[in-house]
Amino acid sequence: MAPVTAAITATRLRDTCHLLICESDGPGGTLGSFEAAREADANNADPRSRRRHRRTMSTPSPTPTPPSTGWSRSSVSGAGGRGRRAPPVREATGCDALSPLRWSQVKPVPGGVGRRGGPPSPFRRRVDGVKLPFAAGVGSQGPNRGPIRDLKGPRRRTMEALLRDLVLAVRQVRRRPIWSLTIVLVLAIGIGGNSAMYAGFETWVLRPLDLRDPESLVDLSLRHPSTGRSGVAVSARELGEWRSQQDVFEELAAYQRVDLNLSDTEEPARVLATRVSAELLPLLGKQPRLGRGIEARDDLPGAPAAVALISDDLWRERFGGDPEVLGRIVRLDGVGHEVVGVMEPGFAFPEWADVWTPLGADPDGGSRAERTLSVIGRLRGGVPRDGAEDAMRQLHQRPQQELAESERGWTIDVLPLRQVWAPRVIEVALLASMGAALFVLLVICANVGGLVLANATSRQREFAVRSALGAGRGQLARQTVAETTVLAVCGGLVGLPIARIAVSTMLTAAPVDPPYLFAMSFSPWAAFYTFLVALFAGAVCGWMPFTRWADLGSLEGLAGGARAGQSRRLSRARSWLVVTELALSTALVIGALLMAKSFLRQQDEVRGFASDGVLSTDLALRGAELESEDQRLAAVERLLSELESVRELDAFGVTSRMMTTPGDDQWELLPRGRALAAEEAVVASVAAATSGYFEALSIPLERGRGFTAAEDVEGGASALVSASLAERLWPGEEALGRELRRTGDDQRWWRVVGVVEDVRLGRDMVSNQSEPAGQLYLPWASVAGPRVVVAVRSPRPARQAAGALRSAIERALPTVPPGEMLTLDESILRAGWTTRFFGLQLAQYAAVAVLIAAVGLYGLVADSVQRRKRELATRAAFGARRQDLVRLILREAGRLGAIGVALGVVLAAATTRFGASMLVGVGARDPVVYAAVGLALLAVTLLAAGIPALRASRSDPAEVLRGE
Repeated sequence: MAPVTAAITATRLRDTCHLLICESDGPGGTLGSFEAAREADANNADPRSRRRHRRTMSTPSPTPTPPSTGWSRSSVSGAGGRGRRAPPVREATGCDALSPLRWSQVKPVPGGVGRRGGPPSPFRRRVDGVKLPFAAGVGSQGPNRGPIRDLKGPRRRTMEALLRDLVLAVRQVRRRPIWSLTIVLVLAIGIGGNSAMYAGFETWVLRPLDLRDPESLVDLSLRHPSTGRSGVAVSARELGEWRSQQDVFEELAAYQRVDLNLSDTEEPARVLATRVSAELLPLLGKQPRLGRGIEARDDLPGAPAAVALISDDLWRERFGGDPEVLGRIVRLDGVGHEVVGVMEPGFAFPEWADVWTPLGADPDGGSRAERTLSVIGRLRGGVPRDGAEDAMRQLHQRPQQELAESERGWTIDVLPLRQVWAPRVIEVALLASMGAALFVLLVICANVGGLVLANATSRQREFAVRSALGAGRGQLARQTVAETTVLAVCGGLVGLPIARIAVSTMLTAAPVDPPYLFAMSFSPWAAFYTFLVALFAGAVCGWMPFTRWADLGSLEGLAGGARAGQSRRLSRARSWLVVTELALSTALVIGALLMAKSFLRQQDEVRGFASDGVLSTDLALRGAELESEDQRLAAVERLLSELESVRELDAFGVTSRMMTTPGDDQWELLPRGRALAAEEAVVASVAAATSGYFEALSIPLERGRGFTAAEDVEGGASALVSASLAERLWPGEEALGRELRRTGDDQRWWRVVGVVEDVRLGRDMVSNQSEPAGQLYLPWASVAGPRVVVAVRSPRPARQAAGALRSAIERALPTVPPGEMLTLDESILRAGWTTRFFGLQLAQYAAVAVLIAAVGLYGLVADSVQRRKRELATRAAFGARRQDLVRLILREAGRLGAIGVALGVVLAAATTRFGASMLVGVGARDPVVYAAVGLALLAVTLLAAGIPALRASRSDPAEVLRGE
C-alpha cells in the first residue's frame, strides 16, 4: 500500500498548493487548473506490484471534497498523520516550485516517492497545453525499458536553471512596470557615475601609452636635494656627456617646448611647437603619414635645417588636407620652413604640439646652467629602471671641486614616462573619485534594497508557497537575485549614455585639455566594467530581501499574511539599511568637505595681489625684425605707448612671467658678504617686469621704491625682493641697499631698492610642491627676452577689455599674434585646477549621496511607521500622548543615526588618509569637519524621521484599530 499512500499524500498536497496558488494569483492566474489524468505504468515495477497497483487504481475513488483553504499540519507532517516529515512536495509532484504560479519543469526522482521505495506515482498533468510527467519515472519508452533517466550533465542543468530564473525574473519585472522603472532609473545614476569614473581611471592609469613599448620609456631629469627642486631640465652639454658614457639605454632623445608664430597666406596664428632631436620619433615608434620625419642631417648642432613637421589637425584646418602640402614653405617666427611631413592623426607629442622642428642641440656649446631640454630614453633589454637610475647617478657624480658653483649638488632622477604626465596624486585622486562613486552606488543599492524589502509583504505568500513546494534557500536566492539583477542590468544599459554624458561634462568642466596620450574616451572595457558593476549592484540589492525571505517558513508566510512583515527580522533589516546608508554618506561627505576646505583655504590666503579686473596674454617676440634685444625693447616700448592711449585700461605692464602661476624661472641666490651652507641654499622665482606690472596686479610696496620709467626703458642693476626673500637672505637685517647675485654668475650683482609683499600661490596638488618662498624682480630692459606677458587692469567687462587689448597689440605689433587672453582668476584656476576639479567631483557625489540617503531614510522610516500603526494606535489608546509617540520614533531613529554616523566617521578616518596628498593646508582628520558632518547628518536623520512620526501621531487610534 506504500504507492497508494504516497499517491494520496501527493494528491492532498498538490490540491492544497493548487488552491493556495490560485488564491495568490487570483482568478485567471497563470497557473490555471489541474486536469487529473492518471495512467498506469506497469513497466516500472514487478508483476505483484503491477497487479496491486492496477487493483488500487481500478477502484473508483470517492468524490473528492473541496480542499481546505487553510494549511493543516496533517497535510505536511507525513502520510497517515504519524508526525513524520513528508517528502518535499517538489519530490512528490515533480513540479518546479520556482515557477511564478505555473509548473514549468519536471525532475525525475529515481526510486519513487513512497516511504518504502515503491513504484513511482503514475500521474501526468497537462499544463498550458503541454503534457508533462507529474511524477518521477513516468513515460517509459517501451515494454522492457525502465524509468527515464536524467541524462543532462550538471553544467547543463545549472545553465538551464539560471536561464529559467532570468526568464521568470523578466516576467516579475513586467508585472510591476512603474516600480521597476523607478528602480532602473535610480540604479542608472549610480552605475553611470561609476562607469564615468572608470573611464577616467582607465585612461590615466590602466591604458598603455600609444607608443612603442611604452613600459621601457623613461624620463631623465635633474634634482637638487638641498633646495628641493626636482624635474629640472637638462643642458645640451649634459646630454652629450650622457650619450657618450652611458650603457643602460638603447637611445636618448631630447625635445624642447616652444610657442611659435605661424604666418603664411592666412592670418598669423600662435601654434604650440616642439623642437625635437632626430632620435625622438624612432624612439617613440612614430612615423609621418605623409613625407618623412626629421633626419640626422636636419638636426645639425648649432644650425638645424629649416624643415618642419605638422600635425594632422593643423594640416586639415590650415591647409585643407591638401596632399600637395609637402614642399610648401611656412613662416615660423618669420623664418621660412619647408613642410617635409604630416604626422599621423592624433599625434601631438609631448602634449598638444602642432609643429615639430629640428632641435640642433650642440653638446660642446653653451653652459651647464642653460638647462632647457627634456630628455627621454629607452631602457636596454633586461635593465631595470632602478638599475639605470643608479648607473646614471654614478655617472653624474664628480668631485665637487671640479664642478662649477651652479653645478654642485645635482643628481639624476629616472622615472617612468607615464608618471611624469600622470603623477601618483592623479592616480590617488581618480581612486578617490571611483571610491566616491562606489559609495554613492552602495547608498543607492541600500535604497533599492529598502524598496524591494518594502515590497516583501505582497510576495510573502508567493515565496511561502514556493518554499512549501520544495524550493531551497539556494533556489530562492537565485530567483531573488535574478530579479534585482535584471533591474540592475537594465539600469546599466540606461547608465551607459549617462556615463558618456558625464565623461563629456568632465572634459568640458576641466579648464585645460588633457595631454593627447590621455584623451578620455568610453572604451569597450568601460562598457564591460559597466556590466560588472550592474551585476554587483543586482547582487547587493537582492541580498537584503533574500535574508528576510530565506528565513521565512512556509507556514508562517501562509498563515501570517500581511503581519509577517512585522517580524523582528524585518525590523533589523530596515535598521541595517538605515545604518549602512548613513555610514556611507558620512564617509563620503567628510571626504568632500575636506577637499572643499582645502580649496577654500588656498583661495582665502593673503595672496599679495588683487585679481579683480586683471586680464593677461602672452606674446612671442621672434622673427627677422625681432632678433636682437634692442629690437625687442623697441617693440615693447611701442606696445606700452599704444596701451597708454586705451581708455578702457586703468593700469598696464609687461613681465617675463606672471608670478601668480607656477613657473620654471628660478634662481639660486647668494648675498654679498655672507656665505651660505648647502642646506641654507636660497632659491627664488625670478621675473623681469616694468613698473606698471605692480600697479596692474596691485602688489603693495612695503618699503623702498619701485622701478622708475627710465629703468623700464634703459634697465639697470636695481632689484625688488619680496619680504620673505629679504628675511631669508638677511635675517633680522635691513635688505635695502644690499646686493645679491645668481649662483654661478659672479660678474653681475643686483642692488635691492625696494621690498614688496609676497605673492602666495599655495601648494600645487599635482606636483605636491610649492613655489619657492620669495620672488625676485628685475627691470624689464635688463633681461629682455623673447617671451612677453602683458597684464592690464580694467573696470570694463572682460570681453570688452580683451577687445581693446587685442586692438592695441595689432597696431603696435602687426606681425605678432597674441596668445589666449585670460582673466587672472582663469590663469590661477588653470595652474591649480586639479584640487578644484576633484574636490568639485567629490562634492557632487556627496550631495547626491546625502539627497538619496535622506529620501531613502524618509521612505524606510515612513514604511516602518506605517507597519507599526497598530502598535502606535494601541499605545495611544492606552493613554500615550502625541509627543510621546513622536519621541519614541525619533529616539529610535536617533539611535540608528548615531550608530551610522559613528561607523561613517571610522570609515572616513580609515580611507581619507590615503588621499592626504590631495589636501592642501588641511589635515586628513580635521576634527571640525568630522564634527560638522556628524551633526549635520544626525539632523538629516531626525528630520527624515520627524515627518512620518508627526503624521502617525495625528491618526485616529480607533479608526486604525477598527481597520486592523
